[in-house]
Amino acid sequence: MQKAIKFYKEYIRGLMEYSHSFRDLLAKISWQEWIDSDLRGDAENEIEEYNKIYGYRIRLTSGAYRFCLIAEDYDYVLKFSWDFEGEEDGCATEVDIYEEAYERGFANFFAKPYKLGAIENDFFTTGDFFLVERAEVNTYRVAEYSCDPHYKKLYTTLKDREKDLDYMNDVFENNDTVEVFVDYYLNNLEFLEDFIDFVDEIGLVDLHEQNIGFIGERPVIIDYAFVKGNRRYNN
Repeated sequence: MQKAIKFYKEYIRGLMEYSHSFRDLLAKISWQEWIDSDLRGDAENEIEEYNKIYGYRIRLTSGAYRFCLIAEDYDYVLKFSWDFEGEEDGCATEVDIYEEAYERGFANFFAKPYKLGAIENDFFTTGDFFLVERAEVNTYRVAEYSCDPHYKKLYTTLKDREKDLDYMNDVFENNDTVEVFVDYYLNNLEFLEDFIDFVDEIGLVDLHEQNIGFIGERPVIIDYAFVKGNRRYNN
C-alpha cells in the first residue's frame, strides 16, 4: 500500500501543476458546476494528455458525488469527493460504515477504504483523499446471475429459509446484485442473512450492479456512502 500512496501523491501533485481544470476539481466545485460547465471534458482531456506525456496508465471516473482515479498498476484506487452543501464527505462515510462492518464481522463484503488525508502541493490545501481496495467492476458478470436457470437455482435454495430471495432483493433494491452474494455464500447462508439484516439496519442503498465489484472471486460493495436519511439519497 505504501507504494500506492507514494505513487498517487506524486501523480496528484504533478497533475495539479499540469492541469488547471483538475485543480478546479480539487478546489471543491459543486456537482452542478461540474455538470453545467465544460470542466469535465477539459479535465478528462488534460488528464489524458498528461498521461501520454509521462506514460501513466490511469483514468478518472466520476459518479454523482465523487471522483475516482484508477491506476492500472496498483491494487488501490484513489477517491475524493466534491462539495455538496456541507454534507459529510461520502468517502468518510464509507470509512465509518467499514469500521462498523469490521466490528460486526462483515468486512469481507466491502472494498476496504483507508483515509489518506490532504495531499500537500504548491497551490492550496486539498480535501481528504482515500485509498480503496481495487475491485473488478463487470456489469455483464453481475447480470449473469439473474438469468432464469441461475435465478431458479438460488430461489429454490432459499425458499425454505427465513430470509428468502424476495426479502434480500427488497433490502438491496436490486435483483442482480444480491444474487451475486447468494451464489458466493451458498455454503454459509446464515452468515449472508445476518449481513442482509445489517444492510437493512444501517439503511444502505444504491447497491446496483455498477457499485458491486470482485476481488478475485469474492464480490464486494465498492460504493456504499448512500444511506437512507442522507440528503444525497433523498435528492
